Amino acid sequence: MEEKDQCWTGVVFDYTCPNCHKPGRQKFVLEGGSYDEKIVLPKAAAGMTPCKECGEPLPKNLMLATDIVVATLEQLRNGGYPVPPIN
Repeated sequence: MEEKDQCWTGVVFDYTCPNCHKPGRQKFVLEGGSYDEKIVLPKAAAGMTPCKECGEPLPKNLMLATDIVVATLEQLRNGGYPVPPIN
């Protein structure tokens, strides 16, 4: 695969909710391919939603296990990532 085809970044956050103590996972797809955590992680964190189990907001200082992958949009969709919003 050519480098120009890898124009999307998939980000996974795994965490334990501090409110209900259940594990959670949120996946994001960002335009542009980058492994630079200083760029990618803040963008993904801005899209985090409340805990899916208890509905409580997640704190900004929540400890997260992260995974970043650069791939084509099709590869990310086949890997279970959500479809990115259309602007």
